[in-house]
Amino acid sequence: MRRRLTLTMIAMVASALIVAGFITLLLTIRNTRQDTRSELVSQAQSLATVVQSEAVTVNRKDPAQSLRTILRILKTPLKLQQAAVIAIGPEGRLIDVANPAQPVSLPSGLTIADLDTAALTAGKTVTGTKGSIVFAVAPYKAEVEIPRTAGRPAVVADLTQAVILTRSPPTGVHTTGIWFLIAAGLTLAAAALVADRLGRRITRPLEAAEATTRQIAGGDLAARVPITPRADAETASLAQSINTMAESLARSRGLERQLLMSVSH
Repeated sequence: MRRRLTLTMIAMVASALIVAGFITLLLTIRNTRQDTRSELVSQAQSLATVVQSEAVTVNRKDPAQSLRTILRILKTPLKLQQAAVIAIGPEGRLIDVANPAQPVSLPSGLTIADLDTAALTAGKTVTGTKGSIVFAVAPYKAEVEIPRTAGRPAVVADLTQAVILTRSPPTGVHTTGIWFLIAAGLTLAAAALVADRLGRRITRPLEAAEATTRQIAGGDLAARVPITPRADAETASLAQSINTMAESLARSRGLERQLLMSVSH
């Protein structure tokens, strides 16, 4: 019984640790994503200002080269997954500012719907998540050369452009997982120790009561269950009931012997 009680208590503690760990992991991932989004928005807005300055004042002859250089330099220190600069052309068509003649390739599988071109055109920063990727899109105004297409000559237009930054936020599993396992191991060890002591405290009076009842059943009516000062009320009551029963049986046997002796005389 003591073993089953100990194992049950350990299983309950382990289950509580698993649930608490899972909830903690979800909250950690959520908070990390929120922090990453805030940080990425700030970086995208700062980078949009820099890109706009490059495109408008510093390197107007070849803004595409400046954009490629800026994104390549900042990708590593900003811990970016991917980065791009696009322009929103007529009818919502996207244009790759660095390579206007090439089709737009959005980072991390993003779509036009994810970018919310209407909000960008209104000057609002767009942010969100796509799978495990967090993205931020910061708009700005600058001129871009729209390449010639069938029936349309090449033109330079003042369009809404946007810096797109993406990042995979850390889940915290590698950092906190080890400490959680260590804490869980210590907690389970403490739970096992407490459960063993508690099991002994509960089962010892029951084992003593069982042994005494066996003695009484074997004819030893002088056997009594010991009652310690620290005994719980329930176990003390059980022990007192067994002792009272033994005393009653002893008195009954004594009266029976006296009756037999009187009859024999």
